[in-house]
Amino acid sequence: MSAELPPTERPPTRVRRLAWLVGSALLLAVLVYWWEPLWRLFADQARIRGWIAGFGPLAPLAAMLFVALKVLAAPIPGQIIGTINGYLFGTFWGTVYSLIGMTVGTVIALAIGRYAGRPVVARLVGESLLQKWDRVARKRGLVFFLLVYLLPFTPDDVISYIAGMTPLNLRRVLVLGVVARIPGMIVGNWFGASVPQFTPWQWLLIGVYVVGWIALTIRYYARLEAATLRLIDWSEQQWARLVCRLFPGRC
Repeated sequence: MSAELPPTERPPTRVRRLAWLVGSALLLAVLVYWWEPLWRLFADQARIRGWIAGFGPLAPLAAMLFVALKVLAAPIPGQIIGTINGYLFGTFWGTVYSLIGMTVGTVIALAIGRYAGRPVVARLVGESLLQKWDRVARKRGLVFFLLVYLLPFTPDDVISYIAGMTPLNLRRVLVLGVVARIPGMIVGNWFGASVPQFTPWQWLLIGVYVVGWIALTIRYYARLEAATLRLIDWSEQQWARLVCRLFPGRC
């Protein structure tokens, strides 16, 4: 089954592109104008962590809550929250808190899809987005959902709601969703924990990379999304062939 999306429904729209461009320009302006005070603030990681520690268990709970909310509703890239958690709590504990929050959020999204049904999911994610990815994910197996969670340019959070609406075993979907997102979670938290050690030249390279990535995503999102879905189709076919070779009785 092809996962190709109709051209008329491929984001982003011109309005979304313009919003991203304006937002990126404003962020760049803020970084240029307030570079020195921001550098002094974020370089004093020990002081900020000490302030966060003063909140006791509320700080980790808040970190986990933000990650869970991101999975359920917030249109914020998970890498950003992971980077913040890494900066505040370190690579290990930041990853642990992010993992717990992501797991809780995924469980809730799967449960909503399974027990609340399509009308509730449509209100949460939008009817057009739900219809589009419902067509793509319909009658797909666990391999499809694993790859959606693993690869970029796919709405892995929206797919949790849709997975809950399928007859698949939700425990298996949950395990795949958690395992597939652990590597990116570790990298994001490591990056956040390492922020104070970066030199200005390293920050310059990171800034060029981030701006280039955003520009590439804005300009070619539809193509990148379609290429990702073709890769998923190809991977599913290869997996099916491998299973048939190893277990001929299943084919």
